[in-house]
Amino acid sequence: MLPTWLAFPLHPPLVHFALAAAVGASLFEGLGLILKRPRLRQTGGHLLHLVPILLAGTIAAGLYDADPVPLTGQVGALIVLHRNLAFGAGAAYLVAWVLRRVEDRRFAGRGAPRPFVMAYGLILLIGLGLILVTGYYGSELVFKQGVNVG
Repeated sequence: MLPTWLAFPLHPPLVHFALAAAVGASLFEGLGLILKRPRLRQTGGHLLHLVPILLAGTIAAGLYDADPVPLTGQVGALIVLHRNLAFGAGAAYLVAWVLRRVEDRRFAGRGAPRPFVMAYGLILLIGLGLILVTGYYGSELVFKQGVNVG
C-alpha cells in the first residue's frame, strides 16, 4: 500500500514549476544575449540552475504515474512520445547548463566567443521547443485521453 501522499498523480503539480523555469531561463538568457544585458542573463542563469533538477523530478514523477498505464494503442503511443520528448528536453537543458557553467568559469568577465554563444543560444532554443511540444502532448494525454486525472 502506498503512503497517502503518493496516492495521487505527482506529475501534474510538478510539471508547471519545471515548465516555468525552463521557459523563463530560455527567455531571460535569450533576451540577455540579444540585448547584451548582463542582468537578464543573470536571471536566466539562476533559473537555468533549477531546470535540470526540476525536469528530473518531473520526469521521474511522470514515469511513476504512467507505470500502471498500458503502453498500447493511441494512449500508449502518446505516452511514449511525451516521455521521449521530455528526455530530449531534459538533455538539451542539461547541455545548456553545462555550457553556461563553462562560460561562467572559462570566459568570466571577458565574454565568450561568438560561436560558443551561438551554440549555447541554439541549445536553449532547442530545449524551449522540446519543452513546449512535450507540454502539448502532455495536455493531449490529460484533456483528450483522460490519463492520470484522478
